Amino acid sequence: MTIAVTNECNLNCIFCYVNKKKIYKFSFETHKNIIGFIKYYYEKYKIKKLFITWTGGEPLVEFDNIVKLSEEIINFCCINDIRFEFNIITNAVLLNETVIKKLKEINITNIQISIEPTEILDLLSRPIKNTNKSNFNNTYENIKNVAGLIPIVLRIALSKRNFTQIVNFAIRLKNDNLLSNNVNFALGPLHIPYLNSNLDFSILSDVLDSRDYSRIYFSIYEELLNKNIIKFTPYPSLYNECGAYKSNVFSVDAKGDIFKCFENVFEISESIGNIRDKNISLIYKHTNWIKKDFDFEKLECYHCKLLPVCKGGCNMVRRFKNESNIGNFLELGCNEWKYEKGLKLYYKSIKEND
Repeated sequence: MTIAVTNECNLNCIFCYVNKKKIYKFSFETHKNIIGFIKYYYEKYKIKKLFITWTGGEPLVEFDNIVKLSEEIINFCCINDIRFEFNIITNAVLLNETVIKKLKEINITNIQISIEPTEILDLLSRPIKNTNKSNFNNTYENIKNVAGLIPIVLRIALSKRNFTQIVNFAIRLKNDNLLSNNVNFALGPLHIPYLNSNLDFSILSDVLDSRDYSRIYFSIYEELLNKNIIKFTPYPSLYNECGAYKSNVFSVDAKGDIFKCFENVFEISESIGNIRDKNISLIYKHTNWIKKDFDFEKLECYHCKLLPVCKGGCNMVRRFKNESNIGNFLELGCNEWKYEKGLKLYYKSIKEND
């Protein structure tokens, strides 16, 4: 779950997750503390907008608790004239029309579904526990069954393993009329828990460095444009800055521990507090994000024309590089727009569509 505190409040709630030893679910205590945290920040900062993302692990495992907590939060927001917006990130295995109907009742405005482009890749990346089976077909059928009921974004983590299959996946979506039925897809980098002490470094073999990521990312969109599967390519936003840099955005795990970056959740040494304590300590783990502790000249950002768009790139990637000593991994955490092909491609899509 994500929370923000000043005039806005963004809360990223991780409702249910599994590590190597245990399954963690939102406890009743954490439930109460979330409500207390929101009330505290309303009283202290008079927040006017609350944005919440329910995520996991798989949040729909705790569907009833999400509904109950959401209803309490909505009631508080309505009483205190706070605008609110919720969304959810899920693998869609438990998604159906009944669930969608209830999610809309608790103000879920869109759903992000994590997916691989083929069943084989899904099996390699996220097999069903203790089996050699994949959830891909179940997930895809559920998407078809609920398409049109609520906006859906299919997020694919672009990697060395799956990039050759993405265009075919998009063609399949179009042939099944999903792209014209409020379903879209988005590419993003393969995320890894950079500072997690339990990290399996073998995952790095699938991660694209920023230059290759940019080249492949825009090559895919160019092919989709040429095949008339999409009309416009993505375009960078000056306002789409990482929430970890903002003082009013937090990620909260099922135990109530608070983190700035979603990628280092579960690494308790990166926690900046617990939801039960309400106050967030301005310790180094917190202020390092807010003040953007970058040496821009050393990192070549100062002279880069893309700086207003990427805002200095990913701080977590830089920290990972420094602490793991693995050389030029992901360069500087640079944005895909650095390498210019994207702007030319966007211009082409605008020109072709007047």
